[in-house]
Amino acid sequence: MASAIKGSVTSALDPNFKKSRIKQEALDLSPVGARGKLAFLLRHVFTPAECVELIRLSEEAGYQTAMVNSRDGVGYVLFFCTNFHSFIDI
Repeated sequence: MASAIKGSVTSALDPNFKKSRIKQEALDLSPVGARGKLAFLLRHVFTPAECVELIRLSEEAGYQTAMVNSRDGVGYVLFFCTNFHSFIDI
C-alpha cells in the first residue's frame, strides 16, 4: 500500500536546473502504425543523481497494484500485469 513519503520530491531536484540541457528527439511512429502522429523523447530531464533519489523516494512511499479501466467504465485488477503505481503530490 502506498504511504506518505519522508522527504520532498523537490528537494531531490537540482536547484540550478537549466532548461537548455533538455534535448528533444522526434520519434518515428510508422513501425507501430501511427505514421504522421506526433511523439518525441525528452533526454536529460533529470540527472542520474536525481533519478536515484526520485526512485528512492518512490520506493519509500510504496506501490500498489494498478486498476485497469475497461471501455464500459468498469475497473479491473489484472493479476498477470506487473505494472504498479505511486502518486506523489508536490
